[in-house]
Amino acid sequence: MALFLIMLQNFSHSGLAAREHIWMLSKVPELDKFKYVIKDEEKHDLAEEVIEEFKYAVVPKLDELERGVIHGDVNEMNVIVGTKPGARALSSSVLKVCCQILEGVMLSSTDYRITGIIDFGDIQESYYVFELAIAMTYMMLMSGDPAAGGLVLAGYTVNRRLPDNEYRLLKTLVSARLVQSLVLGAYTLAHDPSNSYVSSTEKANGWELLRKIRKSQLKADQADPTDWKTIANEYLTRS
Repeated sequence: MALFLIMLQNFSHSGLAAREHIWMLSKVPELDKFKYVIKDEEKHDLAEEVIEEFKYAVVPKLDELERGVIHGDVNEMNVIVGTKPGARALSSSVLKVCCQILEGVMLSSTDYRITGIIDFGDIQESYYVFELAIAMTYMMLMSGDPAAGGLVLAGYTVNRRLPDNEYRLLKTLVSARLVQSLVLGAYTLAHDPSNSYVSSTEKANGWELLRKIRKSQLKADQADPTDWKTIANEYLTRS
């Protein structure tokens, strides 16, 4: 993913400069207009908490963040995976392989690699850290484990440095992407009950993941699964 951003850093198009849509992460404050669809009080309060945190923790910092063209929706369904030339494909879940590759896990036993990225419907000029946060979110959804975000970060930082000021925003950004997907999914489903795809984040236990990220009470001897920098550093040291 970081290599993808590097490849796009000199790309520009007049159509991207003014492009806006509600699924852009920068539009999280506008979720105030849609959050009424969340009827469960605890979930509604959690969504509102994240939206407000985005307003005061992220929005004032936007001018400090590195920006350029991003894909805007890097997830396991938008990645094409193949084997390296001459390698033998092993029996494995495609989704698992995508997850491992995007997390930065070395797949020496399977010799898989990413051969393409598809679905540029959300391409936009935005902030590089948003791209990272979005990919981390979907890999955590796939695994159900917030710690998976650290492996995504490990793979990312091999090719692109993440400034400290951007790292400090990651928990809010990941939470915001979850809330964005959950709220807009519920809103779309309420108006179009046949559109089951939009509820995929909820079906993948998105609310539970959000609680794990924000509300988990850690025991004294328990590692913080959202300490993604430490997880990334430990993984890179081992590999």
